[in-house]
Amino acid sequence: MEQEINQNPIQYPNQNSHQSPPQFETTKTEATKKHGFLITLAILMLLSGGYATWYFINSPPKYEDYSVIKHDPTADWKIYRNEEYGFEFKYSTKKYIAEELSKFSQVLNEKILVSLYDQVDKVEVEKLGGGEYSRFQVYVSDNKDKLSLIDFANINYKSHLYNLVKTKVSGYDAIIFGEMTNYVLVAKDNSIFIIRPIDEILSTFKFIEEN
Repeated sequence: MEQEINQNPIQYPNQNSHQSPPQFETTKTEATKKHGFLITLAILMLLSGGYATWYFINSPPKYEDYSVIKHDPTADWKIYRNEEYGFEFKYSTKKYIAEELSKFSQVLNEKILVSLYDQVDKVEVEKLGGGEYSRFQVYVSDNKDKLSLIDFANINYKSHLYNLVKTKVSGYDAIIFGEMTNYVLVAKDNSIFIIRPIDEILSTFKFIEEN
């Protein structure tokens, strides 16, 4: 008997059937957009730089009008003037009280010429019956031996010689030193002026030049 063997035919894909190709993400479009953005940005930067250069070249120069009076915070301050020793400075009468002392110190061989007191401090200490603490003072000392400022300071202010700095006051050689209390020594002719300073007042201090 002939044995029949059923064999299933091999199934081949139908070449005529339509199948969608696999989907792959592409960055080509994104790269194109990015490239275009960079080009646009570069063009804008070039245009901005060109405009800035043109504006700088074609803009008229600006000059500060010095004919306009600048505000001077010391404009309404009172001038203290010492004709005998030839100096002056300005101070606010709203804040300070000036007293001429002409008091000679035998210890330091110095003469106190003028002191400024804070008005509030002065009122309070007078109520308490204590002595006033001066905020600004000017002394003068004889310097016939022509000592340098540093030598003079070493003799009379040795315990205060901290943070010493050389400077000028009203065009004359000076030194500033001190820690808790600052001192300014100024050499003029045969005298040394000793100033216990307040910065805003010291900036107005000057010697009166003889005509």
